Amino acid sequence: MRIENWAQLVANIGVIAGIIFLAFELQQNNELLDAEARRDRATFLQDTHRLLATDEKLAALVLKSNQTSDLTELERFQVHEFWLSVLHNIDLARTEMHASELEPVVQRLQTFFQTSEGLKSTWTSESHRFSPDFVAWMEDIRTQQ
Repeated sequence: MRIENWAQLVANIGVIAGIIFLAFELQQNNELLDAEARRDRATFLQDTHRLLATDEKLAALVLKSNQTSDLTELERFQVHEFWLSVLHNIDLARTEMHASELEPVVQRLQTFFQTSEGLKSTWTSESHRFSPDFVAWMEDIRTQQ
């Protein structure tokens, strides 16, 4: 075998090794991106809980809205906007999350629909703003109570 043939063989082996290395790097990168996405989704869902835990006025307002319908116009607006933001977050999370990650969200939603007049009212007045598949998904959750 001539030197040119050996050189070509070594070059081809190098190309194959490079492709294998690139595939390995892509797999690692995808695993890191998946882990980051899971962390972002968890943070996304925790933000509502953190907001209620740290914003005393909002927490008091949400509790008040669950116990009475005697709210000022401003309070009704604030509760409505809070629940609307929660619904938009859930809609986004639903499209990004795996079914196993969604199970706790579904359970919390069922509880919220049982206890929160603000959520029920917001959903009734705003469900038309969401995609038909999200509306069907939410209605299924509401009726599973």
